[in-house]
Amino acid sequence: MSTKVDPNTLQPIPAHADTVWQVIAKTANPVRGTQEVPLSRHIEAVLEVQALMKGLLDLRRQDA
Repeated sequence: MSTKVDPNTLQPIPAHADTVWQVIAKTANPVRGTQEVPLSRHIEAVLEVQALMKGLLDLRRQDA
């Protein structure tokens, strides 16, 4: 989806308040658990970000 532009002002038109956003989070390298940083800690970090973003973006898993 591209950004919509007002033809008169050539300014971006803000998205509607009910617009659903999809965010894809990727890492540069695959995450692997180690003794120092177990996989559960990586998962906790993702869930923490999800909790911080709650209300701004819908980060719940959506199976295709």
